Amino acid sequence: MTPSRRMLVARALLGALTLSSACARDVAAPNVPAVVPVVAPPGASFRRGGRDPDFLEPAAGAPTIANPVIQFWAVKGRDARVKMVYHSRADRRGRDGGGGDSVVFAEFRIRDKSLARRPDGSPIANGDSVLIAMTLVDASRGIIDFQPSGLRFSAKDPASLVISFENANLDLNGDGTVDFRDRLLESTLYIAVRESLGAPWMPLPSKVNSNGQQVTTSVLGFSGYAIDY
Repeated sequence: MTPSRRMLVARALLGALTLSSACARDVAAPNVPAVVPVVAPPGASFRRGGRDPDFLEPAAGAPTIANPVIQFWAVKGRDARVKMVYHSRADRRGRDGGGGDSVVFAEFRIRDKSLARRPDGSPIANGDSVLIAMTLVDASRGIIDFQPSGLRFSAKDPASLVISFENANLDLNGDGTVDFRDRLLESTLYIAVRESLGAPWMPLPSKVNSNGQQVTTSVLGFSGYAIDY
C-alpha cells in the first residue's frame, strides 16, 4: 500500500470514528472490535496497476520459521491440523529463550468432511488419503503455498487457514510509529489468494482477531495464500 493510500484509509477510518463519537453523549477512545469480518468485492483484483499487493513483512528481529515445509497425509473422515511455528527467541546470552517452537505462524485445518475432489476432478471417498504439502515459499512476504494444486474442498465443510501477524511489522501506514492509526488499519487486514504463478492476488472473506493477532479464512482449493492490506 502506497503511503498516500495508507493515509487516505487511515483518515477515512479515523473520520468515521470521530463522527460516531460526536453523536454519543460520552466521548471515548476508539474501541476496535476483537473480530472484524472483511468481505472484499466479488472478483476484485488487488494488483493495483500490475504491482503486487502489500503483504505484511516481518518485524525487525522477528524469529524465523522452524518448519517452513510440512507434509502430511489427509484422510477423508478424519480431522487433521498442522501448524507452522516460529523458532523461539534467543535470550541476551544467545541461548534458547525457552518454550520451544511454540509460537504459531500459520495453522491449517481439514475437517472430516472437507476433502472433496482430487486435482483430476475425481471424488474423494471416505477413507481415501491425499498427501498435502504446506510450504513457506517467501518468508519476507509470508506467502504460503499448498500442494497438490487443484485439490478441492467441500463448500459446506471447507478447510480453514489461520495466519498470525504477531511478529509482523505493524507500522501499516509507514509513518515510522506504531500507534492507534495502525490499529485502525489492522482491521482491514485480509488473506489473499493466488491461483497460480503470475495470476493476480484476490481477496478472500476473512476475519481479523486483533487481540489474538490473527487473520482467518476458509479454504476451498489449493493455491498460494498471504496476509494483505
